[in-house]
Amino acid sequence: MAWLAVVISHKVNGVSELHSRLMVESLFAEFARIFPMRFTNVTNGVTPRRWLALANPPLSKVLDENIGRTWRTDLSQLKELEQHIDYPTVNQAVRQAKLENKQRLANYIGQQLNVVVNPKALFDVQIKRIHEYKRQLMNVLHVIARYNRIKADPDAEWGAAGQYLRRESRFGLLHGQAYYSSH
Repeated sequence: MAWLAVVISHKVNGVSELHSRLMVESLFAEFARIFPMRFTNVTNGVTPRRWLALANPPLSKVLDENIGRTWRTDLSQLKELEQHIDYPTVNQAVRQAKLENKQRLANYIGQQLNVVVNPKALFDVQIKRIHEYKRQLMNVLHVIARYNRIKADPDAEWGAAGQYLRRESRFGLLHGQAYYSSH
C-alpha cells in the first residue's frame, strides 16, 4: 500500500529530516530515483518566529521593546538579545514574562483539571509518544525516586543553600493501539 501511495501521490513527506532521508535512501530508494521531486521534508509548517509571537505574547513584547520587531521576520535577529544579557531590567522582564505564562498555564490546569499548580515551580513537561525504551520511562523513574527521597526524609535540605526546588512534573503521552506495552 505504501508503494501505491508513493506512485499516486503528488508529494511524499517525511515530516523530519531523518525520516525523509530514510525514505529516500532506503524505504523508497527506487521511487526516489524515479520521482526525485516528489519527496519533501516539511515539518509542522509553523516558523519558530510565528510560534513565539503567537504562543508567547509576554516574551514577544519584551523582545520587541529591546531588539525591535525585525525578529518576527528574521529569526537570526534574536542574536541581538546578547547585547542585553547583563541588563537587570531586561532579565527581570524575561523572568516576569515567564511567570505570566506559567500563571496562565496554572490557571488553565486549575480550571480544566481541578489541579493546583505552583507557577513558581520548575515545570518539567514531557509530551511524546510513549515507548518503554525511551526517555519517558527514565523521567517517570526519576519522579518516583525524588518522591521516595522526600518521603523518606521530608526535613532534609534539598538543593543549594537548603532551598528545595519545587518541581511540577507533567506527562502528555500518546500510545499506538497496536503497541501493547504502552497500555
